[in-house]
Amino acid sequence: MIVRSMRLKNIKSYGEGPKGDGVTINFEPGTNRIAGKNGHGKTTLIESLGYALFLTEPVFEENFQIETYFLRTGKKAAEIDVTFGHRGEFFRIERGLGPNSRRQTKVVDLVNGSTCAEGAREVSGFLCRLFGLPDSKRFSELFWKLIGVRQGRLTWPFDSKPSAAKDYFEPLLDVAVFRECFQSLKPAVDEFMARLHEQERVRAAVEERIRERGDSAAALEVKRRRFKEIELQLQALNQVRENLLNRLAKLEAMEISLRAAEAQRNSAQNALGLARQHREIAERRMRESMEAAGVVAEVVSGYNCFETAESELQILRAKQAEQHRLEMELAEAEKKKVELEGKTSAAGSQADIFARQKQSKEEERAGIYERRAAIRIYLSGSQPEFDRQRNLEKSATQTLSDLSHFINSFTALLAHGETTLQKMREITAILASRDASILQSAQAQEATMSEALQSLRQHLAAASAERAALQKQLQQIEGGICPFLKEQCRQFDPSKVEGDLKEKGETIGDLERKRVTAEYTWRAAQSEYEKRRKEEQDLAGKSGQLGQMVLDFLSGFGRLEWGKTRHAVCRLRGWIQEIQPLPECPDPAGQSGETGSFESSYRQCADYLKELENWWQGTGILVQTRIDAVLEEENRRQSDQRDEVHYGDHLHRIEAEIGNLEWAENEQREAAAVCRRESAQLEQKITDLNQYRRAFALLGDQIAQLAQRQQRHRSDYQRYLGAKPLADERGAREMELDAQRKREERVAAELAFCESTLSQLRLGTAEVSLAAVRREFEEQSAAVAAESANLEHARQETEREEIRFREWQEACARRDEIVRILARLSAAIKLTELARVSLRDSAPLVAQNLCGRIAGQAQRIFNRINPDPVELRWEASPRYSLRVIPGDRRFAMLSGGEQTKLALAMTLAMIQEFSGLRFCVFDEPTYGVDAESREKLGDAMLEAQKVAELEQLILVSHDDAFDGKIENSIYLRKTAEGTEVVQFP
Repeated sequence: MIVRSMRLKNIKSYGEGPKGDGVTINFEPGTNRIAGKNGHGKTTLIESLGYALFLTEPVFEENFQIETYFLRTGKKAAEIDVTFGHRGEFFRIERGLGPNSRRQTKVVDLVNGSTCAEGAREVSGFLCRLFGLPDSKRFSELFWKLIGVRQGRLTWPFDSKPSAAKDYFEPLLDVAVFRECFQSLKPAVDEFMARLHEQERVRAAVEERIRERGDSAAALEVKRRRFKEIELQLQALNQVRENLLNRLAKLEAMEISLRAAEAQRNSAQNALGLARQHREIAERRMRESMEAAGVVAEVVSGYNCFETAESELQILRAKQAEQHRLEMELAEAEKKKVELEGKTSAAGSQADIFARQKQSKEEERAGIYERRAAIRIYLSGSQPEFDRQRNLEKSATQTLSDLSHFINSFTALLAHGETTLQKMREITAILASRDASILQSAQAQEATMSEALQSLRQHLAAASAERAALQKQLQQIEGGICPFLKEQCRQFDPSKVEGDLKEKGETIGDLERKRVTAEYTWRAAQSEYEKRRKEEQDLAGKSGQLGQMVLDFLSGFGRLEWGKTRHAVCRLRGWIQEIQPLPECPDPAGQSGETGSFESSYRQCADYLKELENWWQGTGILVQTRIDAVLEEENRRQSDQRDEVHYGDHLHRIEAEIGNLEWAENEQREAAAVCRRESAQLEQKITDLNQYRRAFALLGDQIAQLAQRQQRHRSDYQRYLGAKPLADERGAREMELDAQRKREERVAAELAFCESTLSQLRLGTAEVSLAAVRREFEEQSAAVAAESANLEHARQETEREEIRFREWQEACARRDEIVRILARLSAAIKLTELARVSLRDSAPLVAQNLCGRIAGQAQRIFNRINPDPVELRWEASPRYSLRVIPGDRRFAMLSGGEQTKLALAMTLAMIQEFSGLRFCVFDEPTYGVDAESREKLGDAMLEAQKVAELEQLILVSHDDAFDGKIENSIYLRKTAEGTEVVQFP
């Protein structure tokens, strides 16, 4: 996989960029270096790559929200785009962040522009399928543990405690699943055991139930026979009870007829009493009606007088209401007349006020006309000169910007030259202090030690061959037997050969010790020679880098725009004559690459920079003063233009106000005339109303006389009204009295008939016979009830015994089922325990196999980047520890540089083992390494990239370990607007 580019917008230190679409960083295949000072966005670039492409959130101990972590301060939306290629296909992944971001996470195919996946879930699945990974968790784990290791964490996993190392490596090696399966199967075993104990407890309860109900079969047969006997006895008793019931029913029917006759006789007696009461009430009502008729005849004349007075009073009260209406209308007319007179006066006063205001506005309009005309004349006359000065001001502003850029570029060039001069001094001092004979001496020493070692090896090989011959000879003459004659011979004495063999063994041991010492001395001499040789190569490389830096400085000096700058200064002097000419700069192009010559040229340029800065300070003040004057004139003209516009608007408003005042004056005068006309009409109406009101002058006296007449006849009127309804009901009440008398006679006849019928029924009823039959029936019913209770009790006992028998059968079946369940649970427990033990015992073997394969690959990489070849072992048990042979040294016993190179080799080996991306990112890999080792470690990392066959390696570094070694370098610089990508000459 190769990352082509990244675009960040509003991500931490990365702002919106100069064009508002963010900051774009381009990468190349091979090795890429990201450089910049601390806090300028290097780590942010790697974290954004992990979040967008590898679905990995930043890993820290502290909890935080991703949007809060990545989002730039004060922004509500951010964007991350990553363009990458894999196996000939090219894609772009787009991610959005922030509460106001409406951007959907998606993957776009760059060939045809189609959307491959959209949404977090679909994008995650697409990337896992593209890179051949099982899930997003594995994808994220590969990034933060291997591909994009954080700063300072490269060596940490190999020097951590056993528990931390297991937690780190086992998920990565996919052997944690064995321990997880071992642990996850434990609850299953516990569940099986719990079920086994539960089933055993249930079986004990079932067996106890079987024991308790063992006699239920015999008891059930006894209960059934007893139930059949009681049932036959109950049938006989029911037959006797049925006969008694029929006899009792006949006697009770006769008794019911007697009770009905008595009830009918009592009803007739009650009806007769009620008829007598109704007849007495009707007689009393008849007497009341006759008395009321006499009262009506007595007071009829007084009632008629009262009614006549009442009709006349109604006519007079209607006239009184008309009089009251006329008085209200007269008062309302007088009130309106007063209001109209006030409105007439107010309208005249308001019209006079509007006339005076109109005159004032006309005078104000004339003054504004004069001021606007003066401003127009001034602006039109001075416009050409102002346009010329404004164009000169814009040109001067652009020129100031160009000069500022020129001076800043010159300053940056001198900073680069200062760095070059400092390195030149360091290399010159090293070259002056080094001794060329040391390398030759180390080479000669290494050759001498090698010859001595080869000689000892030859002697050791010869001694070993002689010992082997003696051993073979000892085997042939074992027991003193001649190998040729096959008989005992004193010449073939095994003890003598054993003595020679022992002596030869001591000689070999002495030679072996000398060989080990010589080999150790040779390795030390070889290491010293390699060290001196690499130092010589490093010095040669640095000398070449120094020459390149001098050429870069001189070429950068030549790329400065001197001609354009001088032309800009001439334009400024044409506008402002007080500006001094641009100082002349010495040309360093003819200088050689020697330290003294370069330092002299650098000093001349530094002096020129001071002179240039002094000139720039004075020139900037003069130009800015003139620019400020032009801007001040522009502000005055803009103010006059605004005044002109305001005067025009004011004139429009004044003219509108004059028209409104004139209309208002006319309206008020018209309103006053209307009010005067309405007032005259009301005056005539008031006169007419006064004349019409005089016709009602005697109305009050007439009403008082009629009221006195009504008072005299009021008692007769009230008595008439009270007696009249009763007198009118006399005829109806007389008819009701006759009806009540006839009803009383009819009810008396019905009572006599009921008495006769009741006497006849009493003669046919035998009270003594009914009571005896009823007692006999009750006794028989009691016997039936008792036998029914016995039958019900027998039925319950039989049902209870049947239930016990069914429970016994069910318990037996349940016991058999529990036995089968216990057998299955025991088998499941044995099988699960076997699986757990197999998984637990397989984990170390699988882990060690993976560790051995990774260690072999890491050993190949490490021996390519380390001067001393070693054998590497990575033991999975008990703590994933690394051991280096010779010396059987652990990881913590290595030097800082060796630890970093070994961790680098292990990381690259695991990337090859677990990922087919052939892509890696190292964040500050030289962190915590001294200056001398940093250079060597940088070379080792570049060599490791070639050995691991990575398609792309991204190095994040702000030191000089990789200067001049990587072609594609990206420099990040943080400004007020955010981080930007810069290119230095």
